[in-house]
Amino acid sequence: MFDGLRDLFSQFWTRMLPVQVVTVGQHAGHIRLGKYHRTLGPGLHWKIPVADAFEIHHTNITTQRFDSQTLTTKDDIQIVLRAIVRYQIDDVEKYIVNCFDQREVLEDTTMGEIQKHVRDHTWAEFDAAALEKEVATAVRRQTGKFGFEIIAVTLTDVGRMRSLRLITTHPPQPGA
Repeated sequence: MFDGLRDLFSQFWTRMLPVQVVTVGQHAGHIRLGKYHRTLGPGLHWKIPVADAFEIHHTNITTQRFDSQTLTTKDDIQIVLRAIVRYQIDDVEKYIVNCFDQREVLEDTTMGEIQKHVRDHTWAEFDAAALEKEVATAVRRQTGKFGFEIIAVTLTDVGRMRSLRLITTHPPQPGA
């Protein structure tokens, strides 16, 4: 109960303060009365209590590591791989306004492009370095409208793998 009250008071206090500090390595989306107003860099910024809100995001380079993905090549060879994307936010307005869950957009786009490129090549044609460049170019093209600047896509833990899929049946439950 006290945690909830403390959080409510903290949110109220933050909304009522007439200033906002944006630190180095961050940019803020200034929202006024529910509409995107402008992008602010590091520093002290005045705001109108209640009317203004700030969405602060780190804009320096970061990485996102994705879970392993099992894929099938053009010649029906199962492989497993992981991907790491190095990126930064280069347009805070697009990042805030154009999508709801930015990390999901980045992951879905990257993993979808990897799947598409692996599916179009045989295992003998598989070249991780070339695939990384192709995928990075495609992801860069698709995520630019969401404010991302893709620096690199790196594939790790690449290897052939047998896929074993078990079909299990559950006996009927008594009384069902």
